[in-house]
Amino acid sequence: MKREAQNLLQKVDEKSEKCTVGCPILDRNLNGGIPTKSITEVVGESGSGKTQICLQLVLSAQLPPSHGGLNGSSLYIYTEYPFPIRRLK
Repeated sequence: MKREAQNLLQKVDEKSEKCTVGCPILDRNLNGGIPTKSITEVVGESGSGKTQICLQLVLSAQLPPSHGGLNGSSLYIYTEYPFPIRRLK
C-alpha cells in the first residue's frame, strides 16, 4: 500500500504546474519549482532568505509564459509589519 501511495503522489507531482523560484539549483531540488493550486509553507532560520524566495514566487507567478512565468495571480500573506516592499525593487 505504501508504494502505491508513493507512486500516486509522484504522478500528481509530475502533472502539477510548477512556479519557478528563479534559481536553477533550487528549482531542480524542488522538482521544477513550487506546485501551484496549493498552500506552501516556507520555514527556516532568520535571515535564510524565506521572504525573498516568497516574493520571487509572487512575481514569477504573474509573469507571462514567454518570460518563464505562469500568467496567473498569487496571494501573499505577510504577518509582520511593515511589508518589505523595498525587496521587490
